[in-house]
Amino acid sequence: MNDIKQQIVEPILTNPKTQALVASSTVGISAGSSTMESLQNIFGLLGMVLGCVLSAVLIYKNLKELKK
Repeated sequence: MNDIKQQIVEPILTNPKTQALVASSTVGISAGSSTMESLQNIFGLLGMVLGCVLSAVLIYKNLKELKK
């Protein structure tokens, strides 16, 4: 077990690219979790606006057909 640690684990942990990857992924995860709440509100608002616009278009289209 000690050989595996020396041959595999230690070079990975001392590699600067691996350290940068771990650091950037932890920052990315924390930034992603804090913005998810904002995105949910934005997507909800966009969905509501799109639903209102589509409903208005369908109502206008149906009223236009009824007048013919």
